Amino acid sequence: MAADGQGIEFERKFIVTDTEPSAGWDWEDLAQGYLFGAYGYSLRVRRAVSAAGEVACTMTLKGPRSGLGRPEAEWPVPAGDADALLTLTTRGTAKRRFTRWVGDLMWTVDVFTGPNEGLVMAEVEGPEAGVAAAEIPAWCGSEVTEDVRYTNGYLSVTPYSTWADQA
Repeated sequence: MAADGQGIEFERKFIVTDTEPSAGWDWEDLAQGYLFGAYGYSLRVRRAVSAAGEVACTMTLKGPRSGLGRPEAEWPVPAGDADALLTLTTRGTAKRRFTRWVGDLMWTVDVFTGPNEGLVMAEVEGPEAGVAAAEIPAWCGSEVTEDVRYTNGYLSVTPYSTWADQA
């Protein structure tokens, strides 16, 4: 379910200029693949492994973005099913995600691996008003919320390592 609990995910994205602040945050390794992506919709399967070795797998359906919001529904799936679906996907991303809650806002720092290595992004998620007014930490650089190239779906098809004008 989206961060606000109502089926709409509100977020802003930034290029990270310094990953040092995320040291000591909780983290998990994510592998995700896309089963469908068109017209602003995507269906994603994700396998998350926490620092403690706990595995959680989910399916997520996302709709087209409107401003800071995007419809989202997420549900758990058995690890075996997720693993089988991941082998069927032809595109995906992998990253280590660092997470910290600040009040009702969730900050994440994603350090991408594989074909997207070199890309580090931060996201702030939560209620729309909180996300819109969030105080942006000094370690965040350019905001890329509206730039489709920084969506995981796009990165799964056109990896960061292939961009001629990497930010």
